[in-house]
This record gives sequence, structure tokens and C-alpha cells, in this order.
Amino acid sequence: MSEVLCTVLCVIGYINGRAITDSIVLAGGVGYVIATPQPLVVGEDVSLWVSSSTSRDGVTTLYGFPDKEEQDVFAAVCGVSRVGPGVALSLLRSFGARGVVGLINKKDSAGLSKAAGVGAKTAELIVNLAKTPDGIPGEEDDLGSGAIVEALVNLGYPRERAAEAVSSVDDGGAMDEASLLRAALEELR
Repeated sequence: MSEVLCTVLCVIGYINGRAITDSIVLAGGVGYVIATPQPLVVGEDVSLWVSSSTSRDGVTTLYGFPDKEEQDVFAAVCGVSRVGPGVALSLLRSFGARGVVGLINKKDSAGLSKAAGVGAKTAELIVNLAKTPDGIPGEEDDLGSGAIVEALVNLGYPRERAAEAVSSVDDGGAMDEASLLRAALEELR
């Protein structure tokens, strides 16, 4: 895998199209391979904010986000020296844009390091050097709730619906994670 220079990360615009696989968007008769925090749903119309990044060997990769918040947080994390788009996507997959901002604002490197592929040193770099985008509030959820939301997303529920379900049944930490997951699943039915 090639090392990515995030200093060449750039916003290239917005795309409307139809997902023909979990990572290809067909727009204007052209298929674009786009890495996204969550897999695309085949056959659905999609609208994504798109950024690109070019690796040292000249390979350009497109990254797509359902909203500007996610794109801005992605750019902020990639703005940290020695942190690549793979780490930024992993953080967004695990915590969502507001969750990442909340963990950075709280300087919670241990929380960030719970995302796949994010080690302790990388998490420390991010909490110490990332400049969070203005206007994006950070979620102050505890990590247990974040893990439940992530589990629901992995089961195929949209992140927003999963977060709403967990929020509506969370009793302030009195429930263990298994009970919280069961209650959130019941809420989603």
C-alpha cells in the first residue's frame, strides 16, 4: 500500500449519482471509485461531497462524504502530519464527525485509539495537532454509547438513526453495553 501525502488533499466538489457497488458511483455515464466512511447502498441515489488525495507514487484516490461536516473533519485529521486518509476514514467510521470532534476537543487519545488502525501514538498526534473545524459541535457521548452506535452501523443501520436510538434509550450509563444494544435494537424495530 502506498503512503499518502495529505498535504495534497483537496476538495474537488460534489457528486450526484447512483451507487452501482458499495464503492462505485455512476454519474453522467462515468463510474467513480470513491472511498467512503460507510459502504454505499447498491441501487440507491447518492449525493457526496468529494475530496481527493494523491500518494507519493502519483495514485489519486477519491473520498466521498454524505455531508460537509464529515468532509471537514476528514480534512482536519488529514491535516496532521503523518496521518493519512485511512486513519481519518477509520475514525469517521467508528465515531462519526461529531464524535471525532468531541474526542479531539476532550484530548481523548485513548478514545480515538479504539478505532481500527489507530494506534496510541497516532491518536496522540491527532488530539495535539488537529484543528477541529469551526461550527461542528462535538458529541459528548461516552465511549460505550459510541461503541453501540458503531455496532448498529455495522449491522446496516444508518449512523444517524443508530445514534438517535441509542440516545433515546441511554439512561446515563446505568445499563451495561449488552442491555443498551438490546434496547437500541428494540427502538429501531
